[in-house]
Amino acid sequence: MVGYFMHPARCLDTSLQCVYNYHILKLNMRFTIKKEENSTIFRLNELNLDGRISSELKAEFLIQCPLEGDFIVDLSPVEACDPDGLSALLVAKRELEEDDRRLKIAGAAKGVMHSIRTAQLHDAFQFFDSVHHALGLDGAATKKKTPSKKKAAVKKAVSKPKSTPKAKRGKKK
Repeated sequence: MVGYFMHPARCLDTSLQCVYNYHILKLNMRFTIKKEENSTIFRLNELNLDGRISSELKAEFLIQCPLEGDFIVDLSPVEACDPDGLSALLVAKRELEEDDRRLKIAGAAKGVMHSIRTAQLHDAFQFFDSVHHALGLDGAATKKKTPSKKKAAVKKAVSKPKSTPKAKRGKKK
């Protein structure tokens, strides 16, 4: 169908159907869903969380958000995220908060965390190193550290040694 889309003159169907079929072929995102204990784990098997799949991801989040328990989004395969991808995560968060449930993000890579910090959303989500930690199977759930800019600035100021002014030298008379 992609070939037909590129050459509308050869398309036997109407051009609208060719465009529709083109989008179906191009926008299939890969993900898996697993239910464990009182949580649902949504693993996105894509390299980029971007505008190409964000609308489909929003729809899946609205369908898959569990009736009870936590919703864990495993982003360990994802290397980068753009504002459209962040918007999809915010849709899931908003949907879950209506019923006092939590969205947990597990395994976010540096590129994803950079996008989240740039958008100043690092306080909006709970981050965990892995799905295992998000489920709390290790006894105590360890959150991924997301230092704020204020704390980082304070650490730099404290660790930086104060410079002392050079002593003024008197002139010989």
